[in-house]
Amino acid sequence: MSNKKKFLLDLAYLIAVLALIYIGLKYVVPVVKPFIIGFIIAFLLKRPSIYLSKKTGISKENVGRIILALIYIIVVSIIIFGGNSAYEYINNLVTTTPKKYYFEVVNFVNTAFDSIKSVIDSDGGNLSGIIASMEKSVYSMINSISNSLVGSAAGYATTIPRKVVNLVFVIITSFFFTGDYDRVVKFVLAQFPIRKRELILGIKKETIGTISNYLKAYGKIILITSIELIIGLLILRIKGAVWIGVVIAIIDIVPVLGTGTIMIPWAIFSFASGNYIRGLGLIIIYAVVTVIRQVMEPKIVSGSIGLHPILTLFGMFVGTKLFGFWGLFLLPISFTVIKNLNEKGYIHLYKNYNSEVN
Repeated sequence: MSNKKKFLLDLAYLIAVLALIYIGLKYVVPVVKPFIIGFIIAFLLKRPSIYLSKKTGISKENVGRIILALIYIIVVSIIIFGGNSAYEYINNLVTTTPKKYYFEVVNFVNTAFDSIKSVIDSDGGNLSGIIASMEKSVYSMINSISNSLVGSAAGYATTIPRKVVNLVFVIITSFFFTGDYDRVVKFVLAQFPIRKRELILGIKKETIGTISNYLKAYGKIILITSIELIIGLLILRIKGAVWIGVVIAIIDIVPVLGTGTIMIPWAIFSFASGNYIRGLGLIIIYAVVTVIRQVMEPKIVSGSIGLHPILTLFGMFVGTKLFGFWGLFLLPISFTVIKNLNEKGYIHLYKNYNSEVN
């Protein structure tokens, strides 16, 4: 076989693998997500179940079910006892914050435009029509933002029944998988030849290791971002700076949200309330945190998972475009797993090099 033909076959194989991964992540995973989550829960309970089984003499299957039942009881208890207060707080936040935001900003805009008008009138200018048009546009934008906030909250509320159904399936499947974990795994592995089983076990090992390193990397990022925010908020003498900084740092991990989701509206509200120092300070904190995050994230993540920063950045960017929030993690993790499997000889998608290319 000529080198050209071999290259084309390898390229076609690589494209087919990537296409299957894309189809699986984009269309298959969302459909079977409750079963995947249930299996992951069963996997996480495997080691604690084995340990407690040896200590108590109870079968690991029953120990797993008991642990799972206790976890769900604790979670349900927290929801029941804390749910009413949480609901009232969130409901109040959703219904009153947009209105408060609207009126505060409107007052701020009124004051600003009145000042501009008075300056123009005193100078005998003829820009009053333009200013009036601008004023009308700003009011329309503010009203639109306020209405969209309420609409988004209402839209999210309509998804709650579907989320409850998914949660029920997660609970049911987690109990089944916890009791029959070994049998399920053995059945799946039995469908493949020995060589393929080694590949599957290799994928499992590399995926677990990569996810563990990924969690450590984002733990570092959250810690650094929290420290930056806490220091900035303490300088501005904001009450509850510590927990506010931690919460914003956690939100900052989500690409769709980010630090700006909290900091920018907060700064606007501060300006509208006449607290210009706080508003300016929040904008400065937001800018500093954003710049540092953009610089350090690829380096920290790539250093933890053993992937080149450029490939890590590429995976994060393309993953977010293709799969949304989860793509931020899925594509770099997939790249790392493929890289490790290729280096260890499980697969041969590309050539490794052991020396510098001149």
